[in-house]
Amino acid sequence: MAGARVRGVGARLAMACAALGLGATLATGIVGDGGSAGASTKSTLQHAKSQLLKLSDMPKGWTSSKNTNTSGGTFPGEDQLASCIGVPVSTLKLNPPSDYSPEFANKGQTLMTDESIAAFTSTAVARAQYAAISNPKTPGCYQQLANGPVKSQLQSAFGQGATINNITVTAPSSPYAKNTSAFTLSLTAVTQGISVPVKITEIFSIKGVEGGNLSLTSIG
Repeated sequence: MAGARVRGVGARLAMACAALGLGATLATGIVGDGGSAGASTKSTLQHAKSQLLKLSDMPKGWTSSKNTNTSGGTFPGEDQLASCIGVPVSTLKLNPPSDYSPEFANKGQTLMTDESIAAFTSTAVARAQYAAISNPKTPGCYQQLANGPVKSQLQSAFGQGATINNITVTAPSSPYAKNTSAFTLSLTAVTQGISVPVKITEIFSIKGVEGGNLSLTSIG
């Protein structure tokens, strides 16, 4: 029964991420030469799509399903987040053409990952997006958002009667790689009498006009 409840948390986690806009600002993958400012969106996405994660990249026993986070768009608290980071709201409201890998999960749906790629109109726009997400203020600003204006949306994503506590957003002590930035959202979800720790790590990178977002989730 406990395992089934943990898997239930996993099934609702995509909605929880959407409530915070996690992964919506940039799309990772260190993808080839990144093209140039004049590269067409279509050719950029075609170039990147072949390098998105696929099931054969996953450990044995993992499964894939259709990616549910393919709408992009805005999220509650966007204006406050932009103000906290110190960037124009228009920087966060970009919704560039993107492509997505399937969503991958282990058998128990306690480990999950997916990847997305975006094609920006120029290297300058791509750099502005990356500067916002890699700003040292960004993890703290997300944490304020998670514990404030969007906490109710985040909490409701875990189902009726659930509560969430101990929400923190932290950055790694050093970058994973050049032109790569990351932060981890950690929280405790209490649902149906069970306390479940959740960690979502978002890894962002930029190269030329291509931006990527790799999402890694652990539950329980």
